[in-house]
Amino acid sequence: MVTVVALVTAGVLAAGVLLTLRPAAIAPEVIDPEYGGPPSQWVKLPGGTIARYQDFPADKATTNDALLLLHGGAVSLETWAPWIERLRGTRRIVAIDLPGHGLTGATMEDDYTVEGMATFVEAMTGALSLKGGFVLVGHSTGGHVAWRFALRHPEFVRKLVLVAPGGLAAIGGPQAKAIALVSQPAGSWLMRAAASRDRLAAGLRAVFHDPVKVTETMIDRYWAMSRRDGSLDAMIARLRSPSFERAAIGRLNELRMPVLLLWGREDIVFPSSLAQTIAQAIPSTRLITYDDCGHFPHEEKPDDTVRDLRAFLKAL
Repeated sequence: MVTVVALVTAGVLAAGVLLTLRPAAIAPEVIDPEYGGPPSQWVKLPGGTIARYQDFPADKATTNDALLLLHGGAVSLETWAPWIERLRGTRRIVAIDLPGHGLTGATMEDDYTVEGMATFVEAMTGALSLKGGFVLVGHSTGGHVAWRFALRHPEFVRKLVLVAPGGLAAIGGPQAKAIALVSQPAGSWLMRAAASRDRLAAGLRAVFHDPVKVTETMIDRYWAMSRRDGSLDAMIARLRSPSFERAAIGRLNELRMPVLLLWGREDIVFPSSLAQTIAQAIPSTRLITYDDCGHFPHEEKPDDTVRDLRAFLKAL
């Protein structure tokens, strides 16, 4: 009996220590002004969610389709800064923070599944007057959202650009450990308690082929955004939701718009061999891979990827 009491007491004390070490949440009214200044803008969607986006107009009237950019998991619209810098003015460019990410953070709908995020993108296209047609670009989780959105609304998507997209196979690599953890009875509690800037930094450096590309400013921003009130709970909900559905993969051949695939050969999150899933379903897909490049080709190889994107956009 004494042993049981001692173990319970030790467990309670350990839990208390972990709770005191758990990083404090940051209120939106504190973090949003710090990272959400111009050129960021905000829009209230029909369901009540207030979402962050950046909207860069073309320098002059143009018939070019707008670019709509969807970032990957655990990051934010800032990931597209290298592309925006190189493409700004050539056409309208819109980058958005997906649900549970960046400064959109937790949403009123509280739906962080891929289909839920596709519904969010649909609401954003309406709010930002993009439904007339656009080029949809998605990276990683955002790539999964992009191709699922394109299946749902092919009439909106004139061309589809996927950068190391998710949803093509059961997840392995670094994400598999996080998914396995949150699937355990106390896993979400442990993830909250174990979150730290150092772990986030190590995770980012692991998925870039050149870790020097991961700057202290980048780490500080993503660490702060991950602690925005409600965002960590949203991330756990996303990790618990299905990330691979065979029935959806079977519908890839329904996509009729031109598709460009960009992939780093050293990607440890989604290996470039997964590109064959799309290439076989859509034979007209153009696949370009980059040497010495990890999971973020648009950040690691911005000049090369923008060059190839421009060629794809010019093609009929």
